[in-house]
Amino acid sequence: MRFPGKKGVPTVKKGSPVIRAAGLALLALFVLAPAPPCLAEDGPPAGSRPKIALVLSGGGARGAAHVGVLQVLEELRVPVDFIVGTSMGAVVGGIYSTGATTGELAKLSTAMDWKEIFTEKIPRDKKFYRRKADRGNYLATIRVDAQKGLVIPSGIVSGKKLDLVLRSLTLGAGSDFDAFPVPFRSVAADIETGEMVVLGKGDLAKCVTASMAIPGIFSPVEIDGRMLVDGGVSRNLPIDVARDLGADVVIAVNISTPLYKRDKLSNFFSISDQTMGFLTTRNVDDQVKTLRPSDILITPDMKDITTMSFARMEDAIAIGRDAARAEEFRLSLLALSEPEYRAHREAQLLRSHRPRQIDFAEVQQKDILKAELLSGYLKERIVKARGKPPRSEDLSEAIFEISDRADLENIDFSLVEKDGRQGILLFAKARDHMQHNIELGLQLSDNLSGNNSYDLLLKYTLSRINSLGAEWKNSFRLGEKRGVSTEFYQPLDSSAWRMFVAPYFEYEATPFYLYNGSDKIAEYQQKDTNLGADLGMQLAEYGEFRLGLVTGSTEIELETGEPSLPRLKSDTGAWKASLVLDTLDNLSFPSRGTLVRTTFTAQRTGLGADENCHLVKATALKPFSWGRGTLILRGRYESVLSHTDETPRYSFLGGFLDLSGMEPGQLFGEQLVLGECIVTCRLLREKVFGNDLYAGFSYEMGNAWRDRSDADTGDLLQAGSVFFAADSLIGPVYLAYGHAEGGCNAFYFIIGFYY
Repeated sequence: MRFPGKKGVPTVKKGSPVIRAAGLALLALFVLAPAPPCLAEDGPPAGSRPKIALVLSGGGARGAAHVGVLQVLEELRVPVDFIVGTSMGAVVGGIYSTGATTGELAKLSTAMDWKEIFTEKIPRDKKFYRRKADRGNYLATIRVDAQKGLVIPSGIVSGKKLDLVLRSLTLGAGSDFDAFPVPFRSVAADIETGEMVVLGKGDLAKCVTASMAIPGIFSPVEIDGRMLVDGGVSRNLPIDVARDLGADVVIAVNISTPLYKRDKLSNFFSISDQTMGFLTTRNVDDQVKTLRPSDILITPDMKDITTMSFARMEDAIAIGRDAARAEEFRLSLLALSEPEYRAHREAQLLRSHRPRQIDFAEVQQKDILKAELLSGYLKERIVKARGKPPRSEDLSEAIFEISDRADLENIDFSLVEKDGRQGILLFAKARDHMQHNIELGLQLSDNLSGNNSYDLLLKYTLSRINSLGAEWKNSFRLGEKRGVSTEFYQPLDSSAWRMFVAPYFEYEATPFYLYNGSDKIAEYQQKDTNLGADLGMQLAEYGEFRLGLVTGSTEIELETGEPSLPRLKSDTGAWKASLVLDTLDNLSFPSRGTLVRTTFTAQRTGLGADENCHLVKATALKPFSWGRGTLILRGRYESVLSHTDETPRYSFLGGFLDLSGMEPGQLFGEQLVLGECIVTCRLLREKVFGNDLYAGFSYEMGNAWRDRSDADTGDLLQAGSVFFAADSLIGPVYLAYGHAEGGCNAFYFIIGFYY
């Protein structure tokens, strides 16, 4: 027999009765012939169609090709009686087996923010303000639990967010995988023994998470007392599992990552892929050897799409479709007629219990202090889905955010039904003992001409001191800038908009320089010591308001320069009010949200100040985005509202994006104004583990004056910069050039720049 599509050979229209009859005859010869005894024993009863199993291998982002294969199987009306999957094959197969459509799977693959899943970060603008106020510079965290001791993660990613995403995608699936619309098996490996573990009952989301828990990347998943990891370790293409389910014909889709050549082993991800490749290649080859003549092996040519190419999943789907189309003739031999296939799928989907809508949300543990907060917040997030199927990304993101907001040790959820309504039941476990957090950070600035700053940051936080969530925070800064601060933060209730009291102490020593033009003529140290207490309110994720008393002193000491240059000292005693509104999605590369910081200080001699005066400081920033571009409008205003000759209180201007081109602190005075426009363009977005690349430029105008009477818009200096930047694993990194009026030029290399 000739295959259609060859040059010079006429094709036969798909669905032709002649071809289909001939094909079925061939298939019958394969599955009913007595020659191979095992095939005769395992074959279907006479007159029935063969049972077909779809076996989907692991392969990370390459697994989107499975979606394309499923699309073609549906188009060709090929029935699927069982699905067996490993790793990403388990994700695609598990979701499809519960009754999801291929359209939903395609949307999931291409629209899912895999970067957020794998980095397990809650969007910054969704965090309570207390959780995002000073997170910028800290790169590493060491956790010590009061009961468990040092907490060392068993993987870079815990897998909790992935579990919640899968849970939201498989709501209502049930615990018996044989009762799914398409019976399903997830394959994992026991990290203790290396043995294959076939999962056919239990928590579907947990079983699928276990199947793709790449060792070292994801933490192992415990199921029935066994620690499970990615099934590719033991069986990346589990054809034998499909046989055990009773499959007569296996359609196996192998998208395993091939081994790299030496010149490609250049980074952590390629080496990690190679390590897994050693484990998977051999067991895949062994399984392929068990295929029978009636089975079909589909091996999509994934070209340069790798395990981590989540930005190219749409391409992977198309490649999967093409690979399945290449086997169209053999697949069509398994096809049903239109009425038969429709009846087959309708019968399958009748067993689906995917929810139509979510009507309510409850927390099972009523004794949890923040139970009402949890259920209320979830209701807010899912009310938009009323009358429609719940969006899985909304559910999983909302519940993951809840775990952070309520400082929960663990959180899960399931679908429940009450009085004919479907809802979400949260299972929350509160942290009930103290935890010690030690965070390490780095901030570096170098203008490549001798003016540099290298600062190490250390923060120690003792949290959950009492039932209301009190914490004691201590920060240390070592380097050119030196400082120490401590604050005891005591909430007065557990709501999102909560009152708190916060006594604190802070000391900071900051160098600044006197210039004659662009030449340094002296170096000073400004040392600020403050002791205070605030009464405040956390405005949920929007910001914070504080009102308090502060007392302390400021010393300005001469370090180098003419001995005749002045030295200053002043005492502080004041009422202080501050308001912060912060909804930015990113402190270094914002694309949405708003930032406003304002502080008003009323110095009073009756509180220990040298004299009565008022000080105001305000910063505002607003990004406007379109496509890859963002326009950022930013302004600063600082002023001493009542002039003081004896005890000046200086504000400083100069440096990158503070009149770029000038030296840091080159301009100072009691009055300061700065306005600027910054434009950034994202050149590259890497969807997993960050490393987004940007280019941009700025236009800036501003100045600082000694007295308010000296301030004049005619004195505003113009400046600008061009830069390249990366939102990297070690924080924001900038390489920039700045120029300001008066011939001021500077190059900058900065790690840890935040607005």
